[in-house]
Amino acid sequence: MLLSVYVDNAKHVFRGMKMCHLLADNMEELHCMADKIGMARRWFQNRRVPHYDICQRQRKLAVKAGAVEICRRQMVEFIRKQGWGKKRKASPGMEVFPARAGLPAEQLQEAAQMSVAAGTASYSAQ
Repeated sequence: MLLSVYVDNAKHVFRGMKMCHLLADNMEELHCMADKIGMARRWFQNRRVPHYDICQRQRKLAVKAGAVEICRRQMVEFIRKQGWGKKRKASPGMEVFPARAGLPAEQLQEAAQMSVAAGTASYSAQ
């Protein structure tokens, strides 16, 4: 089973930088990608939705490393499928997320196959 890391197309301005979000199917993948693109673990946000806010430069690095680009609508679907977005306490021990991304199956499969074909996929479940 191929697992994925996702970056949305948001461009929220923070301290003069345009920021977006880095999410994943599980915590291990999320932190692994964050390490690859130079994110400090202290920047991890685990309040309502476990994610990292990343700048556009880091977004490009993430995509180059195999992250799947998604739009805002797809991100919202993914968050809802995971059961996130509601007020909750941080859960640092959460290892596997409850559901796959809320993206159309064809798009997930196509993006994963393109990553594998391009040699950029680095995430697979054992």
